Amino acid sequence: MLDKLIKRLNSGDYDAFEKIYDATRKGVYYVALSVLRERSLAEDVMQSTYIKVLKNASQYKQGTNASAWILTIAKNEALNLKKYRRREVTYDQDANPIIFGSTETDDYGLLIDAARKTLPQDEFTILMLIAACGYKRREIAAVLEMPISTVTWKYNNAIAEMRKQFTYKGGKKK
Repeated sequence: MLDKLIKRLNSGDYDAFEKIYDATRKGVYYVALSVLRERSLAEDVMQSTYIKVLKNASQYKQGTNASAWILTIAKNEALNLKKYRRREVTYDQDANPIIFGSTETDDYGLLIDAARKTLPQDEFTILMLIAACGYKRREIAAVLEMPISTVTWKYNNAIAEMRKQFTYKGGKKK
């Protein structure tokens, strides 16, 4: 489906871009968030990713994995921004939340924040792409360049860690 939409985009049908965006926006956001760990920066990466998709749609090779192509652009954009930001002064998001983005991109809010703070980057990325975006493990394996078995293992670890985080630990011992 994305292949056909990119082909339409190449032929000047810019209505196809909206459908491409709708189909990939969550995945792009979560890939960027997993690298950058800040919502506002992930939103910035979303913008730069889709600008690159528009500019470079003609370079996409039909028949390959369009979703993986877009997510790879997002990952590279996020890594470039992270590298650039190492040279900047950083601010604590919790100390001054007003200067950071506040637009909600999803309905999971607190769960995503807990996962982002608790899980390693790769496990967070895999969890978000599977649970929130519906990507298949083989698609994630292609984007992250790792075996499907590793993706499955990291996903299971992430689920176990999140269960542990949200298990009620109060009450009386017998």
